[in-house]
Amino acid sequence: MDHSLINPNQMRAHGVDVWDNPYDKERTFGIETEKVTIPFDCEGSIVFFNTRAPTDSEISNCPIPIKEIGLHIEGEPSPYEKAAQGPSVKMPFGKYAGKEIIQIPAHYREWMLDNFKWTPFNQKIKDEILRLKNIGI
Repeated sequence: MDHSLINPNQMRAHGVDVWDNPYDKERTFGIETEKVTIPFDCEGSIVFFNTRAPTDSEISNCPIPIKEIGLHIEGEPSPYEKAAQGPSVKMPFGKYAGKEIIQIPAHYREWMLDNFKWTPFNQKIKDEILRLKNIGI
């Protein structure tokens, strides 16, 4: 896509400070937050800012998982962290006895799913393993 349209009034309605008057000397011509400023440019009456696709290095070093970009609100837990906040289910026996299921390595939890005999007595453990697997933990 050569370009995309962003309505500044919609951005304002969602709490984003947008200053799109190039003659206002009191404010930055662009989008401004506590941590980021995106400067605008203009050609005639068209106000814009340049964008680009992130590099592979930027994607791999991004502090927010790509699937969460746009979902993460600064200062709040990410959707991944919220999903991880499930019930506290502890392993009652074996190598990881006393540890919460989320603390057990994923490969071992997968082994448990394939090798344990699941009964009503250990169903909570299986349910927690499956919950974690479904959210990618």
